[in-house]
Amino acid sequence: MHNIEIEGCFLKYVDLVSKYLKKEVKYWITFNEPFLELVHGYIRGTRPPGIQSDLDKFKNALINICDIHSKSYNIIHKHIPKAFVSIAKNVTHMISYHDYDPVKSYFAEEVDRFYNRQLIDALTTGEISCGFNFFGNNFGIHENKKLWKNKLDYIGLNHYNIAYVKIDYISKNFIDVVLTKDKTEFEQNDLGWDLCHFSMYEVLKTLGKYNLPIIITENGTCDNSAMKSKQIALLSDHIACIEKAMSEGVDVRGFFYWTLNDNFEWDDGYHPKFGLFKTNFKMLKEQIENNSPINISTTPNISAKFYKKLIKEHLLPLPNRKKMNVRMRIKKLNKKYTIV
Repeated sequence: MHNIEIEGCFLKYVDLVSKYLKKEVKYWITFNEPFLELVHGYIRGTRPPGIQSDLDKFKNALINICDIHSKSYNIIHKHIPKAFVSIAKNVTHMISYHDYDPVKSYFAEEVDRFYNRQLIDALTTGEISCGFNFFGNNFGIHENKKLWKNKLDYIGLNHYNIAYVKIDYISKNFIDVVLTKDKTEFEQNDLGWDLCHFSMYEVLKTLGKYNLPIIITENGTCDNSAMKSKQIALLSDHIACIEKAMSEGVDVRGFFYWTLNDNFEWDDGYHPKFGLFKTNFKMLKEQIENNSPINISTTPNISAKFYKKLIKEHLLPLPNRKKMNVRMRIKKLNKKYTIV
């Protein structure tokens, strides 16, 4: 994405797709987790284009994404005036080590803002503005474009985990920022991600300040156990958090669990099992090799059965539901829907 030449091809694709699907699709997402892909692609080098620690290309790619999204927004609305257009932004709830140190606390908040909210800020206010030492390098970006302003009709939220922010002073004018797991106090999933029962509430309350509708475009966790106890517990916790945030005025319009079937998770491969339904990868491989019809397994996990009951319960009219805080609701749901 650091090469501006990609813009023309991308916009032609958007024009073609939105023109032909204008009667079929109302909600649109131009980029899925763009900021995460920039970190993996230009800082860590673990995903395409596989470049490590190149902040100039990172910055160029970030600006290009804002440009391309904004122009795509205009194209989609040209074909579909009542469309809802957004990005799917991954948001990690960040916990600072440094509440006792106002300077470090400030930088921890800047890291949180830059990683979680800078792209949303750019596409609502039209401005990107930040400058600090990022991953051991001096990084600054200051851009203001009218093109970017008010280019989100809703916020697409992907939320899974938390991170701890640790700031170290290296010299008078230099800090080192580390996103660490050393302080973990939560149970972890099969990828080592902390399962924080309240993080969804914190994220929604923060995003609610933008006064835009929110659609949770991804949420869930991997759980390779047969009983799916971690998957069920987090789903229960986060649905309760959503309900609490909504009761406090956050405009949540929808929820999508990730994912329906176990799948290929990029650089993590096939190991982590996020699905509500099992995927028989061995059978799938044989079908592909034999050029047979593809028949993905439709065996539901225990978590799928739990989710079905959870949805049924939430179909009750709002006046028939008791108001309760997150902990009380989680306790009720776990007691009511424990599957033996």
